[in-house]
Amino acid sequence: MPPIARRVASASACRTAGAALLALAALCAGAAPACAGPGHGEAAEMGVGAPMEDLVVTAPDGRTLRMTADPKISTVGELTTFHVDVEETAGGKAVKGVVFEVEIAHAEHGVQVFGARGVGPEGSWTFQYQFFDGSNYTLKLRALPASGDGWQPIAGAATVQVRALEPPPALVIRIMALLLGAMALGMALGYAVRRGIGGGARA
Repeated sequence: MPPIARRVASASACRTAGAALLALAALCAGAAPACAGPGHGEAAEMGVGAPMEDLVVTAPDGRTLRMTADPKISTVGELTTFHVDVEETAGGKAVKGVVFEVEIAHAEHGVQVFGARGVGPEGSWTFQYQFFDGSNYTLKLRALPASGDGWQPIAGAATVQVRALEPPPALVIRIMALLLGAMALGMALGYAVRRGIGGGARA
């Protein structure tokens, strides 16, 4: 084979090996569970999760807005159920006919990721949300009368610290073995191509 043709063939082989290595690396990276979304560089600090305290807001006109979460610690990829209700502060009697509005925003980026509106004829409402990032979120809640009059709207906010998922050790080991194997294969192919060029030149 002419020297120019051998060089073209060797360059093509190197590009093919490099493309295969990149493809395998991308495949291995995609095999790991997504621990977080944007800004996951702080996952070790922000993705540990923490129990969310019940939100309780008492209005001057004698009504209390309350919100609880189940589970208390939200985890990436798992549904969190939020229960909200409005009751009379004195006696705890449910307030009838309440409209609830909720907004959830990514605290680090300030981007709203969820919004919903629900009606609680008996003064309560339940909604669910699945967080995509092991980070902090701001949840804003507002309750107002369905009839549009009768009492002043009540608003409150809470911080949800979401726990990130860590990949199982066995998966980490398997991915590292695949990456190291792909690197070794690429180095072996490059060495073989160089030896082929050298041997052809001597011939």
